[in-house]
Amino acid sequence: MIDFTEEQILRYSRHILLQDVGVEGQEKIMNARVLVVGAGGLGAPVSLYLAAAGIGTIGIVDADVVDLSNLQRQVIHFTKDVGRPKVESAKEKIQAINPDVKVDTYYEFLDSSNALDIIKEYDFIVDGTDNFPVKFLINDACVMAGKPFSHGGILRFNGQTFTHLPGTACYRCMFKEPPPAGAVPTCSQAGVLGAIAGMLGTIQAAETLKYFTGVGQLLTNRLLTFDAKTMQFRTVPVRHRDSCPICGSQPTIDHLIDYEQAACDLKAPLSSPEGDTIVSSAHKTIVAPLGGRRGGRMTIPQHIIDELINQARQDAPNETCGYLLGIVSVAEGAVVTENYWMENIDHSPEHFSFAPKDQFAALRYARSKGLKILANWHSHPASPSRPSQEDLRLANDPTIRYAILSLHEGIHLNSFKILNGEVIDKEVHL
Repeated sequence: MIDFTEEQILRYSRHILLQDVGVEGQEKIMNARVLVVGAGGLGAPVSLYLAAAGIGTIGIVDADVVDLSNLQRQVIHFTKDVGRPKVESAKEKIQAINPDVKVDTYYEFLDSSNALDIIKEYDFIVDGTDNFPVKFLINDACVMAGKPFSHGGILRFNGQTFTHLPGTACYRCMFKEPPPAGAVPTCSQAGVLGAIAGMLGTIQAAETLKYFTGVGQLLTNRLLTFDAKTMQFRTVPVRHRDSCPICGSQPTIDHLIDYEQAACDLKAPLSSPEGDTIVSSAHKTIVAPLGGRRGGRMTIPQHIIDELINQARQDAPNETCGYLLGIVSVAEGAVVTENYWMENIDHSPEHFSFAPKDQFAALRYARSKGLKILANWHSHPASPSRPSQEDLRLANDPTIRYAILSLHEGIHLNSFKILNGEVIDKEVHL
């Protein structure tokens, strides 16, 4: 048991006064070892609040130096620190706030060669990075090592976070693999409102302290998202997938992977339009990269695909149809969360039609749940998964995709972007 000094009792008095924390909880905090990966927008508030709370040891991993453009949101660094390694700058501020805290610095990139060795020394990991490859690396390393971690991501006016404990949904349960390099912009490419980093970083810090004190309910199997433009916060239920390639019952990933890093310059229009925000539903939801209206991709989780197959088989030999509803995140992309089935009023094996009242009902439902219509889908019971001439003629909405599930010679699911009667993009889903 820690023998608190009078100075420590005074320093941590507001924690000690909390019935749910008290002396025992503060002792747990002071014995804790936390690794913060990234000393930038998220890592800055996380580190400052964990230091103020009295976390015993804080490790910081970052290979970057402070740039003038960082100071708009990375509040742990000051103007005088420009050009200085971020880990050194962060260590100085942490120790200035709380000399009790031991700070270990790693002025290096986290990659497959060092991740497991570094994280094994810590009780909890905080992902404060801004790129997909390292996020997947952190996830995989923590799952392999049985370490809990907090995921965080921000872009423009949006943020999202969840907490992983062994046995709960991990990043790959939601995101199967990173999007292609350069497909989703980073903060350095697309911008971020500085205060967003503080909003999300303090949530991650709170989750970390809750983990050690055992207070409240952690963000496990839930994805918390917010849109600062509207100040709407939502939690999206997610689930641990038994088929997950890293944490499932039969994992297929047995080593850490260094994915290709995206280039940090904006050379083309963004794949998602300005104004897209992270939204969510209280219904079954799995999230994955990547989507947008300019030919960007759309992810359909396996449980949704299973629903489509069952519906197509049930309605065969006639075509079945509906809308694929989901969320769009500039930070993480687009994903289908629900299949909104509608009756094929043509009752035909060769074409389909929606009743206008069903279309309006679908639109009202999507709006009530904060979802978007991502795709129009229908089945081809006896023809390939590609648009017919009639499909091309009737596809008149360039803002959504057209998904076709074929039961012909196996099961195939493709989605298409169609403009002026021509396919301009195709994605294979199954």
